[in-house]
Amino acid sequence: MYEAQPESSSGSGSLTTGLGQMLDGRLAHTSPSASRAQMVTSAISNNVQSPPDYQPQSGLTGSINGFSIDMLNHQGPTAPPSKDYSRHPGLNHNDYALPTLPEIDESPASIRDEFTAWLFDEQFPNPTGGPFLNSAMNTFGMLSNDFMHFGSTPMFEDFTHDVLPHPVGLETIATPSDFEMITAEDIAWLSSSKRSKLVELMQVRFIDAENKDITSLRLEIFNDDIDAEDHVLSLRSMQLYLGSYWKHFHRQLPILHQPTFSADGANDLLVLAVMAIGASQLGARHGRLKTAAASRFAAFVAWHLRWQIFMHVDFRPPAKLWVFQTLLLLEVYEKVGSTRQMHERAHVHSATMINLMRRGTTLIGDDETARRTPGPTTPDEAWHRWIETESTRRAAFAAFVIDATHAVMFGHAAIMVVHELKLPLPCDDALWSATSAAEVGRVHASLHTHGIKPTTFLDGLKRTLTGKKVKTNNFGRTILMAGLLSITWHLHQRDLQISSLGASSSLGMPGIWREALAKSFDFWKRDFDESMIHMKNASLPWQQVTSSEDRDACSAAGVLHHLGHITLHVEVLDCQIFTGAQKLFGRAISRADHDRTKHKMLEWGKTSAARSAAFHALEIIRPTVMQTTNSSDFYNCRADCLLNRAWAIYYSLLVLWSYGYALDGVLRPYPNQLPTHQTYPSPDLSWTNHVHTPMTESQFEDQLNDARAYFNTIGNAKSPDDLRMLQTGRNRLVGLLGLFASSFRDSRWELLQEGAQRLEKAIQILRGSE
Repeated sequence: MYEAQPESSSGSGSLTTGLGQMLDGRLAHTSPSASRAQMVTSAISNNVQSPPDYQPQSGLTGSINGFSIDMLNHQGPTAPPSKDYSRHPGLNHNDYALPTLPEIDESPASIRDEFTAWLFDEQFPNPTGGPFLNSAMNTFGMLSNDFMHFGSTPMFEDFTHDVLPHPVGLETIATPSDFEMITAEDIAWLSSSKRSKLVELMQVRFIDAENKDITSLRLEIFNDDIDAEDHVLSLRSMQLYLGSYWKHFHRQLPILHQPTFSADGANDLLVLAVMAIGASQLGARHGRLKTAAASRFAAFVAWHLRWQIFMHVDFRPPAKLWVFQTLLLLEVYEKVGSTRQMHERAHVHSATMINLMRRGTTLIGDDETARRTPGPTTPDEAWHRWIETESTRRAAFAAFVIDATHAVMFGHAAIMVVHELKLPLPCDDALWSATSAAEVGRVHASLHTHGIKPTTFLDGLKRTLTGKKVKTNNFGRTILMAGLLSITWHLHQRDLQISSLGASSSLGMPGIWREALAKSFDFWKRDFDESMIHMKNASLPWQQVTSSEDRDACSAAGVLHHLGHITLHVEVLDCQIFTGAQKLFGRAISRADHDRTKHKMLEWGKTSAARSAAFHALEIIRPTVMQTTNSSDFYNCRADCLLNRAWAIYYSLLVLWSYGYALDGVLRPYPNQLPTHQTYPSPDLSWTNHVHTPMTESQFEDQLNDARAYFNTIGNAKSPDDLRMLQTGRNRLVGLLGLFASSFRDSRWELLQEGAQRLEKAIQILRGSE
């Protein structure tokens, strides 16, 4: 995310976009003195040519934007410092707030023309009006903030950028046996006293006497001996939940500072949110009974957690950082890991969190509160101040990522707009994972010497739109993709307004922006692939990435890339109505709505947009089918810890069904030999108690063979244009839909269980039973 010199779109790529992914796996097996930051510093000194006047770090003096280099050079012990959380703003009750996001009085859909032109056209001058008018220096506080350079995201450019002949993509999708499982060594520290405090909090305050389902769940959770090792509330179980969070979730949304996070020192509600996430993603090696009980524990915690936060004294402008961190984790769990009721609740309250952010004060700009705050006097104080600053940025970005991705995945209304985020992209993972102020100082001082400059989110987004590389890590790339998705959603809304008003002559023709965004999606993925290839071929240990990190990162990137293309051409809500959905967003779908949508989709199926959407849907699903040999290695959504993949697969299946049915209608002859399943009522909060009857191996093979036959025809398309030439087999989807319906029925997420019913309904429509 930083660049020493401007580069053209054809220039060599960055070395390592995702340094955290490269080294997280290494840190678990090294001593504190061999941490990531030290490895980077050592590599720099051995491999980067320093200027003639460069002196060893121990001799550095002066300051970096007011941050004393002498302070950075403080040579304390290299082991992690003792954790005095009274100075850690992110983990106690100090009144720190997120960066200010300006009030948006206009409709979010009405993105200003000048801002849009600036994003898409590199020759367009910096806009001079609107909420994005401030200069970068003033907006980000880059000159006045003591810690900006300390929190910069340095990347390296003095390396060869090799390109392999094949891109990295979804072909690296994980099978159930590939997932990292939690072992006894993976548990995170939690003291017995903290555990007792959390249990007492739940016993006293987590009560909902009027909700019978919650009351029943409460009785189940507090039943028997809660001190027994296998109980969901035991010390070991809670430690497993914490460990599961860091192993399965943290890299996807790295908003907590792992080196200094202490469950004992953190706010109780934040710790419970971390546990809820970890419990919902507990590894399959613990068995179905354990994971089902952990899922119900997560549901119980999440149900009560939101009300406890809303009642807390810290839930007010300017809200404290732990409030936002807790709300972000809670929203992720509620939306993509729980029940229909909690999913809808999170949707309703998402705007509350974002508006609370907008009304907060800032610590990183020309802010009066920051000017009154005394400067740091010790390396640890400076480090903790920087951690606070970086954590607030990451929290704001996480809210934006959730808002943008869920708008296109679920059809929710996006609330945030890209020009709100006047922030630098997240710092490099080498800094974020360093375990002491001395380590951070060493790596930062070395990199600063080489003239590294920061990249803001808006500049990074503009570079992506205009085909220029951006130096950032995997989280930064996810943020940039969220920016592209947000622009897609808002421009689509503007097109709807223009069409509704019949004002294309005065406001411009709808849809002319789609080709530019499609190219940006492809460029984003190509830039990501080249960076991952660079890391896979790296010879230095600090550059390397573990196979699981590589696989997960590539799979997540591939999903976002293809999902972006799909959302350019079709909406998930239209696909759901076309497949017979009876209710969306709590409203019944009338017959007139269904008929109108059906007519729209039948016309859509004939267009190039339909072929593009179908092609990218095929790209998401093909690896899971063509690499499968038997039922044990087929995609298991219950064991999938990637946040967006399961729903992206469901979305893609709806797109393929809509495309095939719109063009070919009812399937004839219908494969009656394939197994069919009956739907069942939506479960309550104890949904993991339901009995799942898997298919026999012969039934599975029949469906798999039918799905492969589909991919051997339609699935062989190399581009959207190839689909134009394929006139048969487009609706041969019974086996494919049946395979994933079976997997989705076993999900821990109620929306995917509903998705299984939607796929079964689609099969019935293909049979002619509409």
